[in-house]
Amino acid sequence: MASVLVTALVRVIAGLAWAGMPAGYDVPPFEGALPAAASLAVLGTTAFLSGLAVNLVYRRLGGWAGTLALPFVLAPSLVAHWGLLDDVEAGSGFGATAWGWWVALPCIAVAALITHLLLRRLPID
Repeated sequence: MASVLVTALVRVIAGLAWAGMPAGYDVPPFEGALPAAASLAVLGTTAFLSGLAVNLVYRRLGGWAGTLALPFVLAPSLVAHWGLLDDVEAGSGFGATAWGWWVALPCIAVAALITHLLLRRLPID
């Protein structure tokens, strides 16, 4: 959530600074702001859920088994980042292609399911 707010703040500051740019500067300041904010929200959510799942895996399984489970726990976050940030490398911006969203959005559900399965029977000390 903080990354979305920081991105929005940067876009607003850029928009205010754009008003004083020379006439030849033709890039609108808020172009792509909504897809960037939405993709950062999806990436932040999957990263948060995956980080919570890492904590739960180590707590429930211990050191060695938790380390072996890391690829499965971090996979939703890595796949979501790959799906949405691959668009940036192609030059089309954050979340600009539909396939990136089709890859990234189910990752939230997968990360939430993994977190739920790990959390549902965790004893509270």
